[in-house]
Amino acid sequence: MSLSLLSRYAFFAVCVIFTLASLPFLEHDWLWPITAVTGVLSLLGLFDLVQTRHAVRRNYPILGNIRIWSKASARRFASICWSPTATPCPSPAPSVRWCTRARKTKPPTNRSAR
Repeated sequence: MSLSLLSRYAFFAVCVIFTLASLPFLEHDWLWPITAVTGVLSLLGLFDLVQTRHAVRRNYPILGNIRIWSKASARRFASICWSPTATPCPSPAPSVRWCTRARKTKPPTNRSAR
């Protein structure tokens, strides 16, 4: 097995191995959440391996999803708060309407500065 193939599926393999290895020890209360998270990630990885739509998700089973989700959330954040207006958007997210309104309005032009 090549090193490239091993590094591609390493995170998925760790999740599956941890899930299977922790099943006999579920009488410990602290182990349930960790096993549940790695089990869900293992199922997500299995789904990624059998799907045919995204090559990144098939080649990097769990990490490909993280890449796609982070790319989508970064695009959403940029469209909300980085607008061409001169006024900065507020830091807290409750005023998303203000950011959208500020982005849609045209910035004032300063013609008297010539």
